[in-house]
Amino acid sequence: MKETRVRLTQAVVEAAKYPYSGQVFKRDAIDIGLALRLTPGSKTFIYEGCAHGRMHRVKLGTWPTLSIAAARVMARGYREAIAHGRDPFSERERKRGAERNAVTFGELAKQFIELHAKPHCRSWERMQARLEKHFGRWNSYRLKDITPALVTKAHIQIAEKGQVEANRALQLLRLVFNKGKDLDLWDDENPVKNPVEGLTFYPEEPDTQALTSGEMERVMVAIEAEPNEYWRIYFKLLLMIAKRKSELLSARWEMVDFELGVLTLPKTTTKTAKTDRVALPAAAIALIEALPSRGESEWLFPSHGAKGHLVEPKKAWDRIRSAAGVEHITIHGLRATVATMSEDRGVPVSVISRMLAHSRITTTVKYLRPRLELQRAALERQAAVVMGVRQESRASTDDRIIVNASAAFDRMRSQLSE
Repeated sequence: MKETRVRLTQAVVEAAKYPYSGQVFKRDAIDIGLALRLTPGSKTFIYEGCAHGRMHRVKLGTWPTLSIAAARVMARGYREAIAHGRDPFSERERKRGAERNAVTFGELAKQFIELHAKPHCRSWERMQARLEKHFGRWNSYRLKDITPALVTKAHIQIAEKGQVEANRALQLLRLVFNKGKDLDLWDDENPVKNPVEGLTFYPEEPDTQALTSGEMERVMVAIEAEPNEYWRIYFKLLLMIAKRKSELLSARWEMVDFELGVLTLPKTTTKTAKTDRVALPAAAIALIEALPSRGESEWLFPSHGAKGHLVEPKKAWDRIRSAAGVEHITIHGLRATVATMSEDRGVPVSVISRMLAHSRITTTVKYLRPRLELQRAALERQAAVVMGVRQESRASTDDRIIVNASAAFDRMRSQLSE
């Protein structure tokens, strides 16, 4: 029986009746291969064609979401591809398979933590918590679905609770995508664009709160009044050698060379993941020698906790800064204090950067904030110069006026005598 074809139009599609069961096809008389498939309650456009000796039937879309005009365009695309010797059906299956197997953000984040953060970053737990907190809702998203617009929206939402945290989250997200290629999560033929590139970060004021000379005196008095001997020595050492709080707390006795006067912090304990050799001043060596743990523990600052050493100095510092009236100074501010005081004494920034164990000198510069008293002293000298020039200029002007007036009077007297 010869098949009857019909020209599929809007009216024909609308008038087509649903079958009670099974499926019925209305094949188009104009675009060969295009057909309307009718099933109970559904009208679907399909394309039927033969490529490389195999017959295929693919779904184009459901009416009325897909119009007849759009269905024709899609059908012609398939027919044109076949005419040029391609197999659009296999290409479509490969694409759909790739999308089904596409890496999700959750998988990328997990691989980043396991293969990069844990082996190389001491703060990997903080990274993991930040990713889950700010971007955990994206775990099921394919990477291509994470667009710059989506990231910008998240950046703004995070900034409602703090712009610095929003910037840190964005920097971490950028690192995660950059590491994705290094971890072989996608190849050069199917690259994933980093959605953070080109986005604007919020401006930040560097946190360089440092003790003034007067505050330093009060802090030293408060440290001396601290009842715990370990904390007394610990905070004095921080103000002498400017190490990060955890680096000093996790120091072992085997790291101290009293003969050379050097404390060697291994790369496994430093933030930069590089070995840090600290030249200890004589006063610091004396403080370390006075620690009760010498000969009693492997740690300079031991404790009965799981790690074996003191971990968090916040409570002790709260007692000290409250007693000294410097509640605005954080423990990190003690590093800024060492940096600022060293600069005041004329120590080169390059040396200060090495003291702080910074990877980049630009990081050190953020720690340095000229003190107001030093600014005032410098500007007072400048003001004195300005005022001195002005007074000298005025005196010179007055002298010229007197000389000119005297000469004019002499000329007048000479003319009268004539």
